[in-house]
Amino acid sequence: MENLAVSVRKKLFLAKTPLTSLEFGQGIPQILNKKPVGLTELNVLIIDDDNDDVMILKEFLEEAFADKALNAQSVATYKEAIEALKKNNYDVCFVDYLLGAETGLELLERIRSEGFETPIVFITGQGDERIAVNAIKNGAKEYLIKAELDSDLVKQTVMEIYGLNLSEKISSKKKDL
Repeated sequence: MENLAVSVRKKLFLAKTPLTSLEFGQGIPQILNKKPVGLTELNVLIIDDDNDDVMILKEFLEEAFADKALNAQSVATYKEAIEALKKNNYDVCFVDYLLGAETGLELLERIRSEGFETPIVFITGQGDERIAVNAIKNGAKEYLIKAELDSDLVKQTVMEIYGLNLSEKISSKKKDL
């Protein structure tokens, strides 16, 4: 059975939602098999109000990036997330769907409206196609279900995002020329 994230990406692709080939999963083996230039330190923000889920995700990150200097911080609320993003630069943020009174979708919209460009990986305990589509349309780079997470998937996701950011920076520089 196809996982929800792949299913959503295919539907968005078929609906002509613009996605780069890397976002759709092409080129990932090349990224995973090479050490990216400059990726020696990884700054991660985990936005989740479930302490157990935070600890598990941190363990996966530590396993996945044992050869990197990992700085994984966590916050539990919408307000704390905005404050953390204003104070620090993160390479990637993992955002849970349920954040108390607010949702991760509301946070994602706010993050983008305030101009933060930090890549977002949307995570949730329940797979919901409607939420996945909204998350991707609102700028999330990936949508993952917590029960499917492991260190390999976390590493693959972060490395894919790193490749996307590198591609976007190259494209931006070409436009400037």
